[in-house]
Amino acid sequence: MLWEELTVEEHLLFYARLKGVKRSEEKRHVEKSLIRYGLLTQKDRKAKDLSGGMQRRLSVAIALVGDSQIVFLDEPTTGLDPASKRQLWRIINHAKEGRAIILTTHSMEEAELLCSRIGIVAHGKMRCIGSSLRLKNKFTKGYRLDVNFNPSDEEDVVRGMSTLFGQWTCQEVSSFRGTKGYRLYTEERLSEVFMNMVVNSKSIKITAWSLTQSGLEDVFQNIVESSKNE
Repeated sequence: MLWEELTVEEHLLFYARLKGVKRSEEKRHVEKSLIRYGLLTQKDRKAKDLSGGMQRRLSVAIALVGDSQIVFLDEPTTGLDPASKRQLWRIINHAKEGRAIILTTHSMEEAELLCSRIGIVAHGKMRCIGSSLRLKNKFTKGYRLDVNFNPSDEEDVVRGMSTLFGQWTCQEVSSFRGTKGYRLYTEERLSEVFMNMVVNSKSIKITAWSLTQSGLEDVFQNIVESSKNE
């Protein structure tokens, strides 16, 4: 919560005092925080006159001011535009040193970028916890393949993908007009799958395609699906 009539500097000064910063050091400490969290140019503006992104940045700065050793951030970038979101990510990332930050988020991109350990909760239970790499190695296999094609060629593409990789190796996970997403469960190296697509994609009427390794979003989806029947 922010007080509409207080300025950015007054907010930080209040919370610095609340957290025990010495009176002789509070001005220097607040100025340092204004610079560190990109609020120096806004220090004399009242909270009610700030943009949504700046208000969110001020809230994060309040949590960090006073050198708090343990900080809880609940979905800190929800609703922000991409530019404001990335600016806040940089602030949080730089603030991690010397403190523990517990962050909740629905964005797997945010979790992977900011968190050294990630816990996933599904249906009210903690299902796993570990580094991003460990979770991906444990809960996903294979690759993600997205293909584009002329809608009139959809049947040829579906048949061609099944022939190219096998019915059980290649499973469709998303479908829209002129595009499909597949999960490839294969032990082949990424370079081998890539070459297979380079050689054969045109013959099965695929106009464009992209190949990526499984990400944290896939981990989350797999864990949610596997826990549905519990």
